[in-house]
Amino acid sequence: MSEPEDLTAQHEAEARERWGATEAFQESQERLASYSTVEKKNAQAAQEEALQGILDVMDRGLPPTSMEAIVAADHCRHVISRWYFECTPEMHKQLATLYVTDERFRAFYESRREGLAQYFHDAIHARTT
Repeated sequence: MSEPEDLTAQHEAEARERWGATEAFQESQERLASYSTVEKKNAQAAQEEALQGILDVMDRGLPPTSMEAIVAADHCRHVISRWYFECTPEMHKQLATLYVTDERFRAFYESRREGLAQYFHDAIHARTT
């Protein structure tokens, strides 16, 4: 196995250990298993487009508490719900906490833009309903 495949297998095993008993994990696994290669690429493209929305708002200098940032963050939640599992606002806040506390999530977001992990977290937590 190549290194990226090893990491993917490691992440899958960790996800199964941490969340395997949850409905969201089971739903995500079922959806992913049913997708064609094209659908998987569409899901990735939708995630990238949604993340670009957060980056655009951040790059405009708007605070994470701005309506634009909140709407962009909520669009990311809707993409998760559309392609992976029903992501409630409360669940999205739990994910946001991982974005700043889990080093791999933080590294991913920080690799896209310095400060993005915290910005994205704050925009998700700024949503009041």
